[in-house]
Amino acid sequence: MQNISADNVSALVDEYQTILKNQLKTFSPDDDKKCQTIKRVLKNQADWTADGAEAIVDLATNYGSFVLRNALALAIALNIEDGQLGI
Repeated sequence: MQNISADNVSALVDEYQTILKNQLKTFSPDDDKKCQTIKRVLKNQADWTADGAEAIVDLATNYGSFVLRNALALAIALNIEDGQLGI
């Protein structure tokens, strides 16, 4: 099992900021067209499946970093790398 750390998360933030640089300029979580574009980019450039890209964009836009940061910390503490949904 891979050990998740702040460095892993920081590297992913950098990766997503790089591949989504054009979309981030005018991003709004309420913009469905922009969210759909981000899902396609994640599928095509970040090796996500369509379902996986859908899930992470929906999680980010619906919950935001405050809740997800706490969920990540809890998942790490509980040693859960892949959840029950298996995305």
